[in-house]
Amino acid sequence: MSIPIDWLEVSAWAAMITAIGALIAIWLQNRSEAITRSLDMLLRLEEKFDSERMRTLRKATAQGLLEGKLADEAYYVLDFFEEIGLLLRYKAIHVEILFESFYHSPQAYWFSSLKYINEMRVSNKEMYDNFEYLVERELDYASRKTGISTAVMKNQDFWKSYIVRETKHI
Repeated sequence: MSIPIDWLEVSAWAAMITAIGALIAIWLQNRSEAITRSLDMLLRLEEKFDSERMRTLRKATAQGLLEGKLADEAYYVLDFFEEIGLLLRYKAIHVEILFESFYHSPQAYWFSSLKYINEMRVSNKEMYDNFEYLVERELDYASRKTGISTAVMKNQDFWKSYIVRETKHI
């Protein structure tokens, strides 16, 4: 005894399997393109961060922070991290790709500058909010990766050696 084949049902199942396959292919392609865009963005950010101009600005910023002041050059450095925070907030760059490249820099500058940022926030509460978002996300990432508590990493003294190293650039 043979079972009659319902070709309409077979073709419906085939169409559904084909559609699922197409959706998976689109998802994989979008994921690949997102990683490629993220890597491209990272290379551009690294190029800017490591440029002669930014090295000079970072050195002056670090020297000022060690002297207990916020140098005029610091605004360019803080704005750079604000820009990265915005890119992260809008998912324009992949979290792990970003944090593996700019591992300690945002945190070191944030906690070393926090006193001055809080003073600026008296008149503008949103000042460097994307930078703060970046640091919060990076703290979680770094804590998971290193096992160091976020409380320890929130201490300005924890980052002092990094800031001292920044004065050695150029």
